[in-house]
Amino acid sequence: RLLAWILALGAVLACHRLARHLLEPVPAAAAAFLFAASPLALQYARFMVTEMPHALWTTVALLGAVRLLGDKRPGVAFAAGAATALAVASKYLGGLAGLAVAWAWAVRGRDGVAPRWSGPRAAAQGALWIALGFGAGLLVGMPDLVANHASYLA
Repeated sequence: RLLAWILALGAVLACHRLARHLLEPVPAAAAAFLFAASPLALQYARFMVTEMPHALWTTVALLGAVRLLGDKRPGVAFAAGAATALAVASKYLGGLAGLAVAWAWAVRGRDGVAPRWSGPRAAAQGALWIALGFGAGLLVGMPDLVANHASYLA
């Protein structure tokens, strides 16, 4: 139960950080407060063994996508891919955050500046960093994936 509360606190902090990238300070604090005051986070967090990791890693993956919009460095791409994989490892629905990461990889930054990987080779390298992060996140989030891969296909 303590781990679920810690993950819930992490989800609230990640929600605030994500909102802070998109909003002014007061609405960002309100977004974090509303998430913290929601029944999922407040009343049921200690029982939600799968929901809290999913909320945390999906929010972190979305934060990675927002960061990738303005900062096309390999480390940011790797972190966004890893957070997406951890969201998938917590619940398969977390893979939807990968759509935001893929979109952030493909479009220009929020300020209209061309992405760092503007050419085809550089774009492929950016995609490779996202894929490497995704692979590393899957190995951390699902350590038995390699040994028991058949059980995941069923």
